[in-house]
Amino acid sequence: MCTWWSLGPTARWQSGHQKHKGCAQSTSAGQGSQTGGSDQHKHMMIKVKVRWTPGHKGISENKQADVEVKRAAWGESSQQHWLPLACRGIILASRSAAQQGYMKGAKDEARKLFSGSPRCQKIQSIDLSTPSSKFRKIMQLLPWHQAALLVQLRTGHVPLHKHLHRIGKFRSATCPACISEVDSVHHYLLMCLAYAGQRRQMERALQWPARSIRMLLSNLKAFPHLFKYINDTHQFQTTFGDLQSE
Repeated sequence: MCTWWSLGPTARWQSGHQKHKGCAQSTSAGQGSQTGGSDQHKHMMIKVKVRWTPGHKGISENKQADVEVKRAAWGESSQQHWLPLACRGIILASRSAAQQGYMKGAKDEARKLFSGSPRCQKIQSIDLSTPSSKFRKIMQLLPWHQAALLVQLRTGHVPLHKHLHRIGKFRSATCPACISEVDSVHHYLLMCLAYAGQRRQMERALQWPARSIRMLLSNLKAFPHLFKYINDTHQFQTTFGDLQSE
């Protein structure tokens, strides 16, 4: 960024002074000096001091210049007569900045729509970051059958009797293993007495995270132990096969 980008907006909030300071954010000191010198004769009333710095830390002028540049980018620029000739009129927008702005708006809109969904509270009880790219990146590290089952466990749309009863595939939602409780994800992973031995093995490996749905379904380090538990209980083998194979 050249000096005038820093100086132009800065001139508005220091317009009562005859001497203005701007911190050049160019890649070299020579570039900043050359930019300041070439335009100084067009602004005889302004005395320009160019200072190249290696970073922003501890430099109040540089931080203020960043604030002013962002305000100018949103259309809140200085008056035209305060700006150098090169900065007057319509300035083309950065393509990358426009793309980033569009993606941010799309993500904000998606997050707003999801927050109004009845499923929002349920899925956020497992992963507070939802919706985000964090879980999608984790899924890219897993084989397809593990990723598919993990999504089903998180949403509850998994071939356990509670879900199968809800969609009319089973008459009862009772767990077929213990025949005492509703066959839900929470019951299957944490409560079912029929799988107490397999669960103890998982608890010895993970300790307290083995008793947390949030940790089991969101923590990448817990996934190998989770899939071993599922394999040992022989659940979902018809649909997903051996979950510990690649």
